[in-house]
Amino acid sequence: MKRILLTIAVLLTVFPLLGQQTFNPKAVSTAGTFADLARGSEALGWNPARLGRADNPRFGLSFGVLPFMPFPRMELDNSTINATWLNDNLYRGYFSTRDIQDLLKSFPDTGWEGSTQIQMELLGLSFGHFGFSVTPEIQASVNLPKDVFRLAFQGLRFEEPVGLLDVNVNVQGVVPISFGYGLPLEIPALETIVDQFYVGAAVKPLVGLFNVRTTSTDGYLTSYPDRIEADGIVEAQYAFGGFGIALDIGAGARIMDRFDVGLSLNNLFGQVRWSSKNSQVIRERIQGEILSSQFEDLQDDSLREDILNSIIQEDTTYTGSGYTTSYPAYMNVSGKIENVIPNLDVMVNYRQYFTNENYLSTTPRISAAVQYSPIPWLALRTGLALGGYESFQWGTGFGLQFTHYEFNLGFSQNKGMFNSAKGMTISLGQTLLF
Repeated sequence: MKRILLTIAVLLTVFPLLGQQTFNPKAVSTAGTFADLARGSEALGWNPARLGRADNPRFGLSFGVLPFMPFPRMELDNSTINATWLNDNLYRGYFSTRDIQDLLKSFPDTGWEGSTQIQMELLGLSFGHFGFSVTPEIQASVNLPKDVFRLAFQGLRFEEPVGLLDVNVNVQGVVPISFGYGLPLEIPALETIVDQFYVGAAVKPLVGLFNVRTTSTDGYLTSYPDRIEADGIVEAQYAFGGFGIALDIGAGARIMDRFDVGLSLNNLFGQVRWSSKNSQVIRERIQGEILSSQFEDLQDDSLREDILNSIIQEDTTYTGSGYTTSYPAYMNVSGKIENVIPNLDVMVNYRQYFTNENYLSTTPRISAAVQYSPIPWLALRTGLALGGYESFQWGTGFGLQFTHYEFNLGFSQNKGMFNSAKGMTISLGQTLLF
């Protein structure tokens, strides 16, 4: 059971699987420059004040493929590998010593970092100025030591320790259930320039599904002509059934019937508490040696397990103490200008997280995007972002917008464009409007 849990944790970090902001397809296609496009339940996770606008639908239902059958919205990101790297380094027949050295230089000394996220919009509802959404999320991050890749391309070298056990993994699944309300306000002193002013808030109970994380990892393998020595420790903690709560607040204004501005603080007080009742700690201590005379026996299924068990000095599971994981807060500032030229809107956005952790960064993120509607039912979107964890992001997509139905698709890449990109996101969604 313990090995299965750890294996699942690692696999989740390798394949595309939570962003604190929703991966709405409009948001993805505009590289996160979305807050002033949101209507109905789309505003939840961005700026709940948008629920107070007069142009919200009387009733809206958002979903992925069919109601209660969501289409996963996926993101994959890493520090090093892109399509060009794969073509140059994996799809070739011969590596010279110089080629291997150049390949290893592409990995930072801190190791390879990867993060994956997935969201599924189970249900999004809006009616008047109220909004409700249920959006399960999974996030995963992993850090692999550089020695893993050195071993893969150079093999073991005598009397040179190779650190393979210093692997850090963090996987978390949470279901935010958002209840939001927007309120239009009249401010007589500003009525000459402000057409609408609105405020809003959303309360988000956070239902924790699971959390898996490594808490202590260290160790090495050392090869000698007659043996391989191993010495290391791996400790991981997992828990099921957490709970927390977060709060979003925001304000916005419509100015001179052309400009939109907004400010929101999201995930205030956001934490998920995992109780000791459902928490377990796995600890394995490895110390010993495998003699060269046993190498051939490792190919025999009946002997391999006994040989490997001989170097396991500790293999325990015990109840852990309760702990808390964060659901990080951030600030979002947005603006939009309509009809810069006929049917072309320009949006800008500033996002600021307050902590550095996993897939997040306190580096400010600034983005800009355009939406062009050459015909009333078609919206073309593209955007560009700089800063934040992604460093660079571009997005594109489109929307088919009819009186009572919308279909939207968004695609974006991180840390580069096309073959140089080191991450990507894809998202689609549908909305019924009445």
